[in-house]
Amino acid sequence: MHIPQKLTILDGAMAMDGGSISLLGKDQSGNIVKISLGWSLEAQANGTVKLSLNKMSVEKRSSEEEKLLGVLKNADIQYSEAPTSPPAERAALGEDISEYTNAIENGPESALRRLNNQLISNVRSEIYTGAEPLSKKLEK
Repeated sequence: MHIPQKLTILDGAMAMDGGSISLLGKDQSGNIVKISLGWSLEAQANGTVKLSLNKMSVEKRSSEEEKLLGVLKNADIQYSEAPTSPPAERAALGEDISEYTNAIENGPESALRRLNNQLISNVRSEIYTGAEPLSKKLEK
C-alpha cells in the first residue's frame, strides 16, 4: 500500500449513516487520494468499522495506519470549488452534527479540518480498535 508523504485535503463529507467520513485530496505528486472511514451505526455495533485508502482497507493498528494518520494530522486543508472528482454526499447526522455544523458555518476549510480531525479521533477510539463494539456498550 502506498501512503503519501504529504497530503492536501480538497473536499470531504460526513454521511447520514452514523458518521462515516470521506476525504478527497491530492498527494505531493498531484495524484488523487481518497480516504474513507466506514463508521455507520451498524459497523460500530458490529465492530466492523474500517479505514480505507483509495478503496483499499488499511489494517488496524498497522504501521500503514499510523503513517496515514500522521499524514492526515499534518495535511494541508485547501477547499476547492471544483474538485477533480465528484464530491461525496454532503449530509451529517448524530452526536457530531453540532460541531460539524458549527465548523461549516465557519467556512469550508474549517469543515474539512473538522472532518479530518474527527476521522483521526474515531480511528484512535476503542470502538475502532474493536476493544468494545458499540453493541457491547449499549448492553451496559
